Amino acid sequence: MKFFQIVNFYGQYLKDFYRKNPGLEKQSHGEIYRRLMEDGFNAVHHYAEEMTKFGYQARLVVANDPVSQDAWAREHRAGLRLPPGPGPVVGAYGRFLDAFRFRILQEQIQSFRPDVLYLDDPVAFDDRFIRLLQPRPKLVIGWRAASIPRDCRWKLIDGMISNHEPSLLTARQRGVAYTATMQPGFVPGLCRPAENPSRGVDVIFAGSLSGEHTERLRILNGLATRWEEFSGKEFKIYGAPESQDCACAKFCRPAIWGSDMYGAIRSARINLNIHIDLAGSQAGNMRMFEVTGMGGFLLTDFKPNLEQFFIPGREIETFTGLEECIQKIRHYLQHEEERLAVAKAGQAKCLSTFTRGKSAARLDEIIREWSALKKVEPTKGILRGVGKLLGLRV
Repeated sequence: MKFFQIVNFYGQYLKDFYRKNPGLEKQSHGEIYRRLMEDGFNAVHHYAEEMTKFGYQARLVVANDPVSQDAWAREHRAGLRLPPGPGPVVGAYGRFLDAFRFRILQEQIQSFRPDVLYLDDPVAFDDRFIRLLQPRPKLVIGWRAASIPRDCRWKLIDGMISNHEPSLLTARQRGVAYTATMQPGFVPGLCRPAENPSRGVDVIFAGSLSGEHTERLRILNGLATRWEEFSGKEFKIYGAPESQDCACAKFCRPAIWGSDMYGAIRSARINLNIHIDLAGSQAGNMRMFEVTGMGGFLLTDFKPNLEQFFIPGREIETFTGLEECIQKIRHYLQHEEERLAVAKAGQAKCLSTFTRGKSAARLDEIIREWSALKKVEPTKGILRGVGKLLGLRV
């Protein structure tokens, strides 16, 4: 079975990555791809490598990366009918791809002829994209655990996967036939032992600060206004709020991703995590597994289902509001051995239970189940039609 995954990376991450790797754009597509994957941006969601262990031929494409995609086009141009250069934007995915790079992506899919198309961003690549694929993959799957625009079209997507039930409910309402839960998993190969895990920044937060993160902003702003209580301690927020009027703005630094983020997590004394508003009462965002997988100490907002993943007080620590957050920060900055013991236990749990390999095994189960259902359904439809003609109930 052939598995093809399409991902989009943050534009700013790609700019930063190539700025840190001058001359990489002149290398082969294979080398560029290898270096991108090695850096680990959003690695918990990249399944192509893992799926080969389950017997798949697998490929992953960073669709909106002009450097790696143009390198692929250079190497395959002899067999392609590509436009001479960038053209107007195309359809719903136009904010990511111009006509030239859409054609590259289309050729990559059609030359590979996948049985399974896995979309990391089914909002950018919705029905308007799928309709243009000839032949169409036998099974089209999307992943979504974020807000979903009203104009998003998913009738041509067979199944939706998420770790967030509200996203699956919306998918069913949009006409998606199959839904399933799956938890992203950490990539053990990203973890490299820190020389001294107590020498980094005292408290860090790394993540988005948008209108979809009101509780996150409330906690970070509250912590910023009270930080003078932590005399001599350092607090850094890697990300920028939409408004510079926020109290936390003075603690903000440029966003960090990939290996830079993993290094910051590994060396920080305390890593804060506050879920997106959409999560509601459910925990399980990827930062939980990135922090624990790297051996960092995780202090996260409490959710009722947290013990499905980690035991609070033993493998991670939690808070229910600003005051408790401040109390826990104060306590664990003063009790280093206790903090390190929790971080060590959290890492052991993550690396034994929540790895990308285990998530890929779950994805393999889902693919095989849905593929079998799709084979059965046409037969059922024919039987119903024949039964109706004969006046039988089938």
